[in-house]
Amino acid sequence: LANEPKSLTSVDAVPEQNYLLELKLSAFEALTYEEVLQFLGIHNSDKRLQMYEKLKPLLSDDAAIFWDKHKEKIKQGVIFTGRQERFYRNVVLPIIKFTRGNIISKLLKSRSIEEQRILYKKLNTWLWRRSIQTLCRRSIYKFILNDPSYYAYSEVNSLADYLISRLDYTFTHHPIKENHWLTFLLSGNYIHTSSLPVYLYPCHYEKIRRSRHKVKIVTAPLEKYLQEVPDNSFDKFSLSDISGWMSEHSFEAILSEIIRVSRNRGIFCYRNFLSKRTIPENLTSHVQRLDEVIKFLNENDRSFAFTFEVGMIKK
Repeated sequence: LANEPKSLTSVDAVPEQNYLLELKLSAFEALTYEEVLQFLGIHNSDKRLQMYEKLKPLLSDDAAIFWDKHKEKIKQGVIFTGRQERFYRNVVLPIIKFTRGNIISKLLKSRSIEEQRILYKKLNTWLWRRSIQTLCRRSIYKFILNDPSYYAYSEVNSLADYLISRLDYTFTHHPIKENHWLTFLLSGNYIHTSSLPVYLYPCHYEKIRRSRHKVKIVTAPLEKYLQEVPDNSFDKFSLSDISGWMSEHSFEAILSEIIRVSRNRGIFCYRNFLSKRTIPENLTSHVQRLDEVIKFLNENDRSFAFTFEVGMIKK
């Protein structure tokens, strides 16, 4: 939305995810920028329920019913109340602070990459790596987080080794105070304006407000939705990390549908976490892999644990 598209369709099979999207979009429409940060939970506020009543008329009936039943989450600030966010804040963060809290505090204030590299060298001890290995046990992600992307289709032998290698690269190449995910992981919040998620940058507030009504929200499995869409309907596809959630057969079926519903020279992008899926060989006659874009994203995107695949549709 920050790029002000003509239209945007958001598809998710989980209704609660769409209710959250509705809530955020309505917050942008009804609240000031500072109120948005307060309402979501980034800045402190004891007026979140009053803000909710202000934006509630903008919600669909189903979303309003859902949030009326979850006002405690609204009081807490919804952006940090998800299962993963609570796990990282309540389990991971205390362990990190206990082991290397003083150095992490300095890292978050680093004024240059050179300073950050020196501090990371002090952080990157046996105790630091051992803490990551402890937190990366398969049982934690399977039974506590119940997140299939950590184990269902993993092609990485060791989650801990993989994350350590990605952290090594990120800490020595990119300012972590500009990385929303690492800043949250190491502090429990987004402590700098530069560390906010992109959609919460001050420069994007008015653009998102203007574009809020361009969003169509669909609650359905992605493959089912695409099967009902006419040919040549879209020109951009952001597929998140779907490769880690589904079988190869389902994954190829979705990409095949995307080729059908895309306009010529349409672009799709998806992220790989532990499942390292490239564009299937049998689809390459219709897809040009954008190697330079992929290289740039892999080296510079703030989602440090992910790698990217980007393709252009040829018709």
